[in-house]
Amino acid sequence: MLKDILYDVLRYIKTNTGKTIGTLVGLLSAILILTIGFFKTLLILILSTSGYIIGKKIDRGEDVIDSLMNRIIDIKKRF
Repeated sequence: MLKDILYDVLRYIKTNTGKTIGTLVGLLSAILILTIGFFKTLLILILSTSGYIIGKKIDRGEDVIDSLMNRIIDIKKRF
């Protein structure tokens, strides 16, 4: 009985990966907002996203520091 239920749950997760991930992210965000507050949760999300982007660039073999410096220089040129 329990084995069948677990099999059905895993099959649902496999066929609806996006919905499952979205639900888990929403649940985690709600728990964080209720326990530590909105702005601390927002800071965690911003830093996590920044870490993901930096890691993605490193995985591609891009020079992260050079890319960051070019962005800073471009921003300074605008002003």
